[in-house]
Amino acid sequence: MAHEVSDADKTAGLTESVSIFLAGAVVGAVVAMLFAPQAGRETRKQLREYGRRTGDTMSEWKKAASDLVASSTKTEAAPGQTESATHNQRDEAMSKPRAHMVAR
Repeated sequence: MAHEVSDADKTAGLTESVSIFLAGAVVGAVVAMLFAPQAGRETRKQLREYGRRTGDTMSEWKKAASDLVASSTKTEAAPGQTESATHNQRDEAMSKPRAHMVAR
């Protein structure tokens, strides 16, 4: 009998992977800022601004994910339609430019 992975296991694994990636990105950004050749006041200001923008982005992603989960549990359409609609919504949400990713 083949080992089947449930949707909950897939979601938990994805959540863990994304969390680890984001933690690494934050640590890397902080280390880069600390070693940047500029005044401490400017560095702290940049860190606050980056944190604010990142928080805003995470809030947007959380809302988009919640909306996707809610919409996928509401309707029971044909499997191809639901999956396609979900992928389109996810791609649309992820393709928006993020303020903290724009070069200044």
